[in-house]
Amino acid sequence: HYSPNDLAVSVATSSPESPIGNADLATFTQLKLGLPLTILEPHQLKLIPSTRGTARRIGKHGTALASAPLTNNINTDRHDTILHGPLQAMLSFTKIQYKIEDKDSFAEYNTTRQNPREYCRPDITLKGYKGNTITYADLKIMAPGTKMFTTNTIEGTTLAARQRLVDADYKRKVAKADEILGNNHMSQQLDQAGRVLGIVIDCRGNISDDLADLIKVCADSAAEKHWERMGMRCKNHAKSTFQRLFTSMIGLTTARASDTWYHRSLDWALTYRKDRQSSTSSAALRRTRERLRRQRQAYNDAFFFGRRIRSGPHRAR
Repeated sequence: HYSPNDLAVSVATSSPESPIGNADLATFTQLKLGLPLTILEPHQLKLIPSTRGTARRIGKHGTALASAPLTNNINTDRHDTILHGPLQAMLSFTKIQYKIEDKDSFAEYNTTRQNPREYCRPDITLKGYKGNTITYADLKIMAPGTKMFTTNTIEGTTLAARQRLVDADYKRKVAKADEILGNNHMSQQLDQAGRVLGIVIDCRGNISDDLADLIKVCADSAAEKHWERMGMRCKNHAKSTFQRLFTSMIGLTTARASDTWYHRSLDWALTYRKDRQSSTSSAALRRTRERLRRQRQAYNDAFFFGRRIRSGPHRAR
């Protein structure tokens, strides 16, 4: 769903307040074009643990990292960066009523005293989306080594398959919760809302049909709300502007989140200890601090639009 110009659009959204560094740009470009990742070159063919059984070797594209026994916060941070960043910002421009990480939709029977953990918390709850009273949506990010890529060789087919699984996963989850609670209240509420939207993104910047539709609806709503204040001649001009803006926001944030995910996953996999489930060695901490220092430096010396803006045309440094 991305056009060939999306890479340029994403890079062009860099600014003094939110620059994209050389390291991020290199990784994003390599991911987008399907090229070997430079950050993995020093670790080629090293063995790392796998949740699928035998250890796997790090390849040129890092596919083995998708099955590494990562800590939950590595995947969660990537997920939340996109959910609370561009997706929430996009919805805030519109007239659509929404909630991010909706704790209230199933609150009436979501938890019990015996089991205080929530059974179901939608990533996004929309009111009035495409005429529906309530619509639930869930965000999924797919890495290149995700198991589904081995069964669906065409990237678009894989994203479509993952999109369909979102609704099936929700139905299975609430059915299990209803069985535990001894009623069918959650299943009834989910059925009334209709199909759960699968907001699926991969690290190459490709998106699912549900996300493409959501971007279009949000662009139309934002244009209707803001086109006069923007000084546009008509709503359609504003709509195309918002559609490009939302697409580039999601693309740029996905690029950065994917770059960070690769660095953190690589560090974790190389220092993984089964007996401790984590690595707190001084060497690992030094590597993490040094990587973060390099990232901050890369942002300050951004490839486009550095913080020290010179007079005249901006030049890459």
